[in-house]
Amino acid sequence: MKKFMLIGATSAGKTTLIQAMHNQPLQYRKTQAMDYLKEVLDTPGEYLENPRFYSALMTAGMDYQVICLVHDASRDDTHFPPGFASMFGDREIIGIVTKCDMENANPQYSIDTLVQAGASKVFQVSATSGEGLTELWDFIA
Repeated sequence: MKKFMLIGATSAGKTTLIQAMHNQPLQYRKTQAMDYLKEVLDTPGEYLENPRFYSALMTAGMDYQVICLVHDASRDDTHFPPGFASMFGDREIIGIVTKCDMENANPQYSIDTLVQAGASKVFQVSATSGEGLTELWDFIA
């Protein structure tokens, strides 16, 4: 199992995604600080939203093989600047589009955003329906 780190805006679905991948009950829980769970690091959305925290993301990322950039498909804005992933050096960078099954979802905007930020591969998932989770898990495993 590869160790991976999730980075995304507040309410992007990072914690819910972890719960779904580990077959845990889905319940909203605001991540207040970096949360280390075996093979995964769940980061607070504020670490992406405030560039002053980029150094913390960069430092923490050195312990993980895969950096996962997470974007909510129901949002029409982004906090990922173009080339964002370059700060992680030679780490594998993937994108994860969450909430793909929501009525107002626009996965293509999310995909474009994540590719511009530096994702080499993008997965579309839904924690509630399970869509795309197997493919994502198989890639990370």
